[in-house]
Amino acid sequence: MDPRDVSLLSNLIASNCASFRVAGIEAWMPVCLAHLDPTAFLNLYVCCVVHGRSSGGESESSSDYLGSNKKRLSDDDDVFLVCCSVNREGFFDVSEYKRQVTESLFSKEIVIRDMQESLDTFPSRLTNIGIPRIRHFVCRVKRSKQYTECDKSPPYTMSADYERLQLLYQIMHAKLYPSDGIKPSKFVYIKGPHDAVAGMTTNSYDIFAAFHPLTTKKEVEEDIMALYRWIKKMDSSLFSE
Repeated sequence: MDPRDVSLLSNLIASNCASFRVAGIEAWMPVCLAHLDPTAFLNLYVCCVVHGRSSGGESESSSDYLGSNKKRLSDDDDVFLVCCSVNREGFFDVSEYKRQVTESLFSKEIVIRDMQESLDTFPSRLTNIGIPRIRHFVCRVKRSKQYTECDKSPPYTMSADYERLQLLYQIMHAKLYPSDGIKPSKFVYIKGPHDAVAGMTTNSYDIFAAFHPLTTKKEVEEDIMALYRWIKKMDSSLFSE
């Protein structure tokens, strides 16, 4: 699947997460993935098979894993099973498939442990990168049009602050890739009352990063280069071939 179609599916699920995560809900809907087949629809199946306790206010018992071991991930972690089918009458087949998958996977304690470890060691967690001045970053890999974004930490856990940051990233992208015949820039630095942001383009990546507004331009340049070296080192973990 084209990364842009995967992003579309991810955004669809994320924007409807509150509806999808209701206990027992199995969503079935037609979707058009333009880069897969612009003339046809796939049928999308979405089911939340693990509920994080703090994100919906359920009782502890409703937050357990499906399966007999009753293990749980951390409070905020939801796990969805997503399937695509070309058969528009295939809901019951996919629903039965979901039942078999969850019974098989969640009866094995090693799966629970591996999922927890994967979440805890997610490469793009800021605490795992070791560049403390960076508040947030996004990296787009040019060869496959995939991107990775770090986990959201203060102040970008608030929607208004995150939207402001996204607008700054859009401004930097326009400066890196101007459409009016102006020579493209390799590095862009913007300092505002709430954020200092930088954008850098290389042969392989577009990298945007945010900092505290009191961070100097020299410090920003040093840190975004350190981030670039870290991304190169972690490329195979962050992006698929």
